[in-house]
Amino acid sequence: MTQVQSIFDAAIKTGLAPPLKRAGFRKQALAFHRRHGACYHVIQVQKSQGNSADCLRFYLDVGLGAPDLWAQAGHAVGPVPKPHECQVFGRYEQLLYGAAAHLEVLPSTGVEALAEELCDLAGWLVITLDPVTSPDALLELPMAVGDDRAAQIHYHYGRDTAALAALERHHERFAERRGTTPAEVAKRLGLNRLL
Repeated sequence: MTQVQSIFDAAIKTGLAPPLKRAGFRKQALAFHRRHGACYHVIQVQKSQGNSADCLRFYLDVGLGAPDLWAQAGHAVGPVPKPHECQVFGRYEQLLYGAAAHLEVLPSTGVEALAEELCDLAGWLVITLDPVTSPDALLELPMAVGDDRAAQIHYHYGRDTAALAALERHHERFAERRGTTPAEVAKRLGLNRLL
């Protein structure tokens, strides 16, 4: 194991894991997940593919999903969803204004300093994610919710007019792509009242 990997492992263990576990997250490999109200929250540490023995760059991916929306669309998701399987997915800097796009570990990086930075990030993520307890709350996040996902959420709450308007916006943005008409997207997402 390299020195930077040892620093990384120690900082995750002592900086990121404790505040997330206190907030109800469970750890599985480099992913932390919790069921919070009617939503899943997933925070995954993603290492860069271009890492070397002297530099380890990593990101925090965030996924927020609702089992009701997966079921409505007919998608089977395992007991622990991956961030990219969630209705809302992005990097932590999309939620935390001013956060760096990535974190980096060098041989000169202090474990305590990195652990403290990760602990602070985890605290801010928990504060930001705590209000997200329902599919409707996904619309209030600073992360981009695509118009197709917004349509799915509106549909879930019986707001068919808003769902149809979101599908129209989605089609306008992606009109040159196949499968983006409101009817095609509604069918794919199981929005049967809109067909």
